This record gives sequence, structure tokens and C-alpha cells, in this order.
Amino acid sequence: MVAIVQDLLKKGVIASHGEIWSVTVPLEEFAPGVPETLQQLLELQFDSLNAFEQRVLRNASVVGERFTIRSLNSMLQTELTQVEDLCEALARKQQFIRYTGSQEFPGGESAAQYEFVHSLYRQALYRQLSDGSRARLHKSVGECLSEDYSTDVPEMASEIALHFELGREYLPAIEYLLLTAENATRKFAYRDAVQILEHALELASRTLPGAAVELEIQLLGRIGDAHYALGNMLESARAYKEQASRTAQAGLKAAQVNALSCLARTTVLIDGDEGLAVSARAVQACDGLDDPLLVARTQMLAATLRLGYDEWRKEDAEICTSARRKIRSLTDSEQPSYQEMWNAHLLPLEGDSREGLRACETGISKYEIENSDRRTSLRRDREAHKSIGRAIPKTDESTSLGGYVLALSAKAIALLHLGQLGPALDIMRAARARAEKNGNSAWIFILREAWVHIVIFDFEGARQLCARLVETDAGYRGRHPKAMALIAEGYAALYDKQYSDASRCFREVRDEVSTQKFFLHWYWRMQAELGLSNVLLEAGDFIPARREADQFFKSAMSTSDPNLQTLAWTAKARIHVAQQEWFAAKDALLNALAIVNTFEAPLAAWQVHGAAWDLYRRLNEAERAEHHRCCAESVVLTMAETLDSHVSLRDTFLSASPIRRVLDGTRTARVVSAR
Repeated sequence: MVAIVQDLLKKGVIASHGEIWSVTVPLEEFAPGVPETLQQLLELQFDSLNAFEQRVLRNASVVGERFTIRSLNSMLQTELTQVEDLCEALARKQQFIRYTGSQEFPGGESAAQYEFVHSLYRQALYRQLSDGSRARLHKSVGECLSEDYSTDVPEMASEIALHFELGREYLPAIEYLLLTAENATRKFAYRDAVQILEHALELASRTLPGAAVELEIQLLGRIGDAHYALGNMLESARAYKEQASRTAQAGLKAAQVNALSCLARTTVLIDGDEGLAVSARAVQACDGLDDPLLVARTQMLAATLRLGYDEWRKEDAEICTSARRKIRSLTDSEQPSYQEMWNAHLLPLEGDSREGLRACETGISKYEIENSDRRTSLRRDREAHKSIGRAIPKTDESTSLGGYVLALSAKAIALLHLGQLGPALDIMRAARARAEKNGNSAWIFILREAWVHIVIFDFEGARQLCARLVETDAGYRGRHPKAMALIAEGYAALYDKQYSDASRCFREVRDEVSTQKFFLHWYWRMQAELGLSNVLLEAGDFIPARREADQFFKSAMSTSDPNLQTLAWTAKARIHVAQQEWFAAKDALLNALAIVNTFEAPLAAWQVHGAAWDLYRRLNEAERAEHHRCCAESVVLTMAETLDSHVSLRDTFLSASPIRRVLDGTRTARVVSAR
């Protein structure tokens, strides 16, 4: 300590001004080393050792502050007992090193472990080595440690990567940096993963020219994935754009198609039109490509993005269906790609929520299994081209991270459409908590959670969630939560009989969403059309209510969504009932009931049964009315049961006026029966 302080004084790093001491250089430039006097003292001690002892300690200084006999023995290529006896003797005298116990290795082996008495001792010995000797020894340490790399100690990957880098073996260094990045992503530490991958990208330029291009392309894809998981779409798009550019320059057509697809799925979140244009470029790039699986996935993604960000077209839905069949015929259905995870978001909107749920659960399992597999011991081949092939996945396999995020998002939508409100909330809240714990953006999970709150009639909860997103991001993601918040506000005003405020909210979404392209913008526009029709109907303005209901009906019938179509027929029926058009009301309800009897659509089923109950009560058909009321009640209570672990939200759901009206009908029915 005294030597260090004296050295800092001598160099002018610290100085005294009266009784006040201060640092005279910026802290970021402060790099204390071994003081000259201490260096001389250590050199005297070191010179008193024999040649073998000096060699052992120099090698140990390359390994690090802590080392094992096993690693030293591998470097020295001598008898293990000889090295062990030497270290034991030095440790007994507390000369340079001390014993710290033993380290377990795969297979049950163990080896004695030592550390330098002080880090300055290690620095002094390390400085005595020439650059060439350091590089050679670091390479040797890296090779030794790589033999012991195990899933039990994944943190070793960063240490091994550092030794290979200092040993100027950049290909294996990049391999272990990738493993380090994967360890970070398993902990949802995506920012750390980005830094690690960017460092690997810097090292890639030091490899052979041919290998560098392929490495850089793959690493850019990984960086784009990590930024995507972070929610940093601008940086993600920048990485994918650079990846697409380099693949085009290198003439790697398949890799270019993959890069453009990744760029499309990211850019569409920033600018809908631009994202759709990029997806069209990806499809065009498939011309002449002899890879039917990649072509099918690219066509599926482009059609999915058009359905989600433009409008629902029957031909695009058919492209997705055809591509899905093609993909299943060419690959294992238990290994869905991120393109399929994007498409899984839309399956519930086609009445196939079960298939969407299955695909999502498979995608989530795939990601978890892949991460588990990557933790197996790495046995690196000395040949560089084999090393690259095994260490870095092909471009179409490197997007599991983005696929995992998409799978969680799509699963929540599938569960929501199946009426599994509690499980949908649980998934989103767990994913949001993990993201926020690691400082990542949880915007996609918050949006899905807000959607569930709207369905539960917790409009204030939905508005608060959306407000968080609007406040933190007034840019490209703010459009979506703003529309959802207005829908929630509109329905809250409707049930409070504040018809003017409700009408204002729904009109704003209906009129402005048409000019904004965010995911399912057309869906929320239709929800606004339905909401406005309900407001006008409740206010007694039947003619404009019919006009809005007709517009909603036209919009809903242009989609394949059984929920929207059921609600469209139900809206028509309610207006017919209000104007005592009994035959037309029955016809509309029969069409609506036919849909819910064909598809699993609980979100709409309770509403159409509730409307049928109201119709048949008015027609004095008590038995038929009670049948539909019981059906509505059964669906409502089944959905409420999924909220048992969310008591306050369950109570909010059951106390909402539309739900309460159905449940209170039980008492009404009993009174009528008694009379």
C-alpha cells in the first residue's frame, strides 16, 4: 500500500493542497500499475527461485489471478506431481501464491487450486513476458480450459474467449464469445449480449478474409436478434440492414433472403409501409432460389405482415395456409421458425386458436431446448472452416431469440381468444417482469396485457398500461397503445352512460387509425366501429347506430375472424330488436349462433347468447330465452374461473354491467318461474 501511494505521488497522479488530497487526472485515465520499487523487490524475490519455479509462476500469471494445477500441467507438459509439489512448497512459504482449495471437473476429477497472494505479484510476473510468449501461453491456456468447458460452469466461456483473443486465435475466441452471449440471453441480459457480440464482430475482421465475411454476416444477425428482444427496433433494423447489404455484396442469396425477412419484421414495427416494402423485396430475392422451405417461410412472413399491417385479404390468408402446408411437408412440425411464430398471431383471428396455441408452445419449447443443447461441452475442431460451421448457426437458425419473444406474444393472444384470461395474464406478467428486471423494453408484453384488461372490463388498468408506453415512447410504438387506450376509455364512458365522451373516443380511433399502420390496426378500427354503434344504440339514435353497425358488419365480414363476424351479426340483431324487427333479429342471431357453434369463440359466444336471451324474453319464449341465458352464464363463469388467482380482476369482470346483467338474469328467471 505504501509503495503504491509513493508511486502515485511520484507520478503526480495524486497531490496534496494543505490538508486536502485530490486526484490530478481524470478517473477514466487512471490505470495504476506495479510501482517501480515494488517491481524491483518482486524481481529480487523472483530471481532467487530456480528456473522451473520461475517458469511455473510465469505460466500461472498468464492463467489469471487464480489457477489450477491441471491447467499449469497442461501448459508445462510435465509430471503433475512435480508441479503440485512445487506450488505446495511456494504456498507454504506464502511466497507469491497461496492454496485456495480444489476445483471439480467433469468426470469427477479434481485438482488443487491456487491464487496469487496479491494481484500486483501477478502483474509483475506477467510484465516480464515478451509479447510472443504471452500470446503462445494464452493460446495454450485457452486450449486447456476448452477441454474442461462444461455446462456446469457456463461462465468459463468468457474466460476461455479472453485467452484465445490474447493468444491471437480469433476464430475460437469468437466461438466462446458466442457461448458467452448465449449465457447472457438465457438470463435475459440482452444488453450484455449485444456488447459481447459487437466485440466478436470486431474480432471477426482479424480472421481470414473469406471467413470474416461469413462471420460478420452471422454476428450481425445475432446482434439484430438481441436488439429485437430488447425492444430497440431502430438498432435491430440497423444491424439487419447491414447484414442484408453484406449478403448481397457476397452473393449469398439464401442469407440475403433471411436478412431481408428479419429486416422486414423489425422495420414494420417502425414504419408499416416500409416494412411491407422490405418483405416484398425478400420475396423477390427468392427468384431462382433452390430452397423451397426458405421460399415458403418468406412468402408466409410477407403475407402475414400484409394481413397484420395493411388489411385482411383472403388471398394473403390463403398464401399463409398454403405455405404452412408446404413447411410441414418439408420439415419437422415440432421445430417452428420465427416466421411461423409471426403467423401464429393471426391463427386465432381465423378461428384456429388451438393450433396457434400448439405452435406457440412448441416454439417456446424449441427455444428452451436449443439453449439447453448449447450448454453441452464444446469440442473444438482445429480446422477453421469446421470451427465456423459448428460455432455459428446458419442465418435461418439464428433467430430463435426473436422467435421466443414472438411465441410468448402469440400465446397470450391464443389464450385470450380461448377465454383463458388468467393464464394469458400470467404469461405476459412473467415475461414483462423478466424483461424489466434486466432493463429491457417490455412493450410487446404490456400491449398484450392491456388487451386482456380490456376484455376483463378493467378499463382503468388497460389505460394505465397503455399510458406507460405512450409516455416512454411517443414514437413508432406510441400509435398502438394510444388506440387501445381510447378503446378502453370509450367503453368505460359507455357503461357510465357518458355517451358524448364515448362517441368522441371511438370516432377518434375509427378515423385516425385508418392512416396509421401498427399491428392489427384494422382490428382496433373495427372495435371502434362496434363501440360507436353500441353508443348510438344505447343513446337511442337508431338510424346512425344502424349505419355504424352496417359499416362494422362490412368490415368484419371481410376478415376470417369468427369473433368479429359473430359480434357483427349480434350488433345487427340488437338494432333489429330495438326497432322490434323480430324476424330480422332472429335471422341475424341464427347466423351468429352458427358461427359460435362451429368455432371456439367464447369472447363472442356469451354476447350472442345474451342477445338471444333478450330477444326471446321479449317474444315471451321463456324456455328458449332461459336456454340462451344459461349458455351465456356458463361461458362467463368458465372464463371467470381462469381468473381465480387474480381475485380483484375476477371481481371486476363479474361486476361489469354487461356481465352482471347476464348473471342477475338467474334471479329474474326464478321469479318468473315462481309466478
